Formats: sequence, C-alpha cells, structure tokens
Amino acid sequence: MEDATAVSCDSHPTRPAHWACPRCRTHLCPECVVPAPAGSAPGTGRLRLCPGCNLPVEPLPVSNFLPPFWRRLPRIFRYPLRPRPLVVILGVAGANLLVRALPVPLPWLTFLLLFLLWGVLLNYAYVVLQETARGNFEPPSPGRVSTEQFPVVFKMVALYAVVGGAIGLVAGVAGGLAVAFLGRASASAVAWVAIPLALAAFCYMPSMLMILVVTGSLVQALHPGRFGALVARTGRGYLVLLAFLLLLGAAPAALLRLTGGVLPPVLLFFLGQAASNYYLLVTYHLMGCFILQYHEELGFPVETDLLERAAGAGAGGPGAGGGSRARVDALIQQGRYDEAAAWLQGPARAEVRDDPELSDRLFRLLRRRPDPAAALAHAGEYLDLLVRVGDRAGARRAYLECLELDADFAPAAEVLYRVGGWLMEAGDLKRGAAALQRLVRRYPESPRVPEACFRLAQVIHERLMKPAQARSILEGVLRRFPGHEIAPRIRRYLEQMPAA
Repeated sequence: MEDATAVSCDSHPTRPAHWACPRCRTHLCPECVVPAPAGSAPGTGRLRLCPGCNLPVEPLPVSNFLPPFWRRLPRIFRYPLRPRPLVVILGVAGANLLVRALPVPLPWLTFLLLFLLWGVLLNYAYVVLQETARGNFEPPSPGRVSTEQFPVVFKMVALYAVVGGAIGLVAGVAGGLAVAFLGRASASAVAWVAIPLALAAFCYMPSMLMILVVTGSLVQALHPGRFGALVARTGRGYLVLLAFLLLLGAAPAALLRLTGGVLPPVLLFFLGQAASNYYLLVTYHLMGCFILQYHEELGFPVETDLLERAAGAGAGGPGAGGGSRARVDALIQQGRYDEAAAWLQGPARAEVRDDPELSDRLFRLLRRRPDPAAALAHAGEYLDLLVRVGDRAGARRAYLECLELDADFAPAAEVLYRVGGWLMEAGDLKRGAAALQRLVRRYPESPRVPEACFRLAQVIHERLMKPAQARSILEGVLRRFPGHEIAPRIRRYLEQMPAA
C-alpha cells in the first residue's frame, strides 16, 4: 500500500492507523488502543481493545504503517553493524583466517572446518531472516545459533546444491549434444544453455529461499508453481529486491578491488571475509523485510507487539501511557471529566508520574473545577516532570497558568530556577526575574540561591543598566556563600564591571 492510500488514525490524522474497531470502524494508532488487562491474541501478541466499544480491534495490513523496505535501506545496511551481528561477522572472519593459517595435516579437515564456519554463519543469517520476517528488528543473539536450526540450514544448502547441480547437469547435456551433432565439444553451446539458466536461478533463488523459510519444506521451495506465484504476487517489489541483491552480490568483489594494492594480504583476506559476511547478513535481513512487507501474500504470521517497535510506534505499550491516554481521551470526549480525573489519580497514578502528556491531561481536568486547590496540588509534580524532561515551553506555560490560579504559587526551588531562566531566554525578563526572586525568598538555604542571584544581577546590569544594584547583589552572595562553586565566576564578573 502506498502512502497516498494509507489509512490514518481517526484521532491523530498525521499518524498511520494500526487497527480498526469491528463495531464502530474507528481507525486507531498504538496510542489510542487499550491493552487488555489479561489474555492475548494468538500469533499477534497482546490483545488490544477499542477505547469506546471495549472490543478487540482488528489489525490493518502491515503496509499501512510500516514503510516499504526500499525506503528503509539506511537502517537495513546499519543492521549488521550493531553489536550482536558484528560479533558474528568478525568472529567467523577471524576463525576463517585462523583455520587457513594453521598447519592442518589433512586437507579434507580444513575443508570440513571451513564448511562448518560457513554453516554457522548461514545458521545465524537464517535466524536474522526469520526474526525480521516476524517483525522483530532487534538483531538476535549469537547464542541463537544452535543445532535446532541445522535442519533448515541443511535444506538451504541442499537448495543451493540442487539448483547448481541442475544447471550443471543441463549444461553437461548440452555439451554432450554438441559433441553428438557437431562432432566436437562446443563451449559456446554450453554457454548458451548455462548462462540463461544461471540468470533464471539468480532471479528465482530469493523466492525459493523465502518459501523455504515460510513453509520449511524443500519440496515446496523447489516447486515452480510456488516460487513463480510468489514473484507474480509481489510484482514490482520483487524486482526491486532483485536489483538490490545484485548490487549486494557484487559489493565484496568491488571492495577488494579497491583495497587490493593497499592492504597487506592477511588483512586483505580478513577484510574480504568480513565484507562477505556483512553483505550476507544484509541480504538475509533484506529478504526478511520483504517477507514482512508481503506477509499476507505469503501467509506468514507476524506479531503486532514487535511491529509497533519496528514502526517506531512503541508509545502505545503498557508503561508508556498509551492505554491510559486512550481511555482518558474517550472519557473526555463523552464529557465524563470527573471519571477521567479519577482514573488518572487512581489506576494510572504511576503512569502520570512519568508521562508528561498524562500529567498535562490531569492538570487540565483539575483546572476545570471551581476550586483550584486540586490543580495546584498536582502542579508541583507536573512542573517537576516537565523540568525533568526538558520541556521548556510546556514548563513556562504551566507555571504562568499556575500564577493565574494563585499569585503566590511557588513550586520547588529547582523548578523556579529552571523556569525563571527559561522565561528570560524567551524574552520575558520581568516574570523570569520574579521567579528567581521568589526562589531566593522562599528557599533561602537552597544551593540554587547563589546561581539565581547571579542571573538576576546579570539582567539588572546588562538589561536594566543598573550596575550599582547588580554589584550590591553579587557582593552579598560572596559574603554569604564565599566557598560556592559559582563564587570564582562572580569575582571575575565583578572585575569586568565598571567601578562604582
């Protein structure tokens, strides 16, 4: 599905929808659905509910919210450079170099060790492909390489062997026919047969591998009707995949040609092995992204829990406030304001402490009441959270709203210091200075007092052009806090000020 036809969330038009309610047909993003308190949906992760109908929602196609793989190429190419796959890439390359360097009395033993290393890499690549296809974009641990995967790896090796053997067999038959009819061997006759077969094998091999992953059956993977149908159903996407796989296949050789005359042979060999391993993992991760994108056509199950993270939409999970936001928004839309506030002060209390959006909703709900006491009681915690997450605009706005409710409102010293500074930065010198003065009066023993006085003196001297008053404030700070860490800065500032 292209972006032009993507279904948006009904409550957040700029976000793609992940689910639809079967009753009210509302389209919902991860922030709007409510995770069920218990139970799960088999094969799709936790059960999600419509906030209005309280019914399980139906997932929309992955293509509605996950960009196609060709739009995520930078992430795909960075994937093998993350710590887990990088350990496998470098480890297998180093082991390969070591096996070739050690004196082994039996040549077949060297071949066996190299084959086992290739099997380990292929095993890990298969796990990468499988996890990506399920919707898990977190690289698997190298510990996932195990004998449990070997049957599938052997099937993959057998797939390569069967296809390669078939090409060789047909080419051999062509050579035999050339001898029979022409009376001599003909390399051109063999080439005319082998080259088109090799191209066909290259074009269809990715579809064979993906069918093997989906079905686990080598027979199904080799069935022309299956891999041909996959190519037909995915159309343009498959052609794009082939183009990238062609580039990936040529990349290691191109890299070696560029570095061949520069690096020592041993380092060059190691680099070549590491590059081949890297591009193999990119290839399998890319094929996993392809399966994920076309999972409905392939009949491959995906997990919505994993897809939320893959799409960068993890905000809807529990502990991030997504379900509570959806529930509260639904109550507000129905005009049930007291119930919404009660939910935030009760079951969602822990989330409110760490979620600025939920904390803001509670503040707005409490402000609706005639008595501002409840809103002001929550305001201290709300402002502290805004300061903690660095929301300057939100903190300035909330502080000024609190002053409208109570002109003597004074949150914590740290909040007053931060908000006062942010108001000054925004050009509101009067109210910023008032916040810092309030800090000095209300919390005279706070370690922020010297810094607040210094900022006040800077404004008085540099903006209000009253150096004598500024000097008096700074000298008072030095007398009271001579050992404070800001004292040297104050002394240097005084030295630069004009003499009284």
